[in-house]
Amino acid sequence: MTLPLTHKTLGLVNFEVLRLLKSSAYLINVCRGRVMVEGDLIRALKQGLLAGAVLDVVEKEPLDPSSELWDLPGVTITPHMSGFSYPHECAQAFLENLARFEKAEPLPDVIDLVKGY
Repeated sequence: MTLPLTHKTLGLVNFEVLRLLKSSAYLINVCRGRVMVEGDLIRALKQGLLAGAVLDVVEKEPLDPSSELWDLPGVTITPHMSGFSYPHECAQAFLENLARFEKAEPLPDVIDLVKGY
């Protein structure tokens, strides 16, 4: 899953969606945790409706140590860093954007506040 969290995507992936997947499917979430209904994912995994999940994000971070997700077979939890950034790359992007801003040039990848992404 790679979609923004907006009022339209909040809770989009729920039990009704998960039950439509093949039992061999894996859910991979690298977007926003609240796009998925975590309790529904746990229920689907326990019922064997999908093979597993790879979660870089969860509804509430950090994931509670008592969450069932830690021990469910087929589930991998990653440390919310699906995209790796090097400090020199971040600095370069910042400097390029600063130069554009100072020249009143359009900035790349501007968020549309109406759409939410």
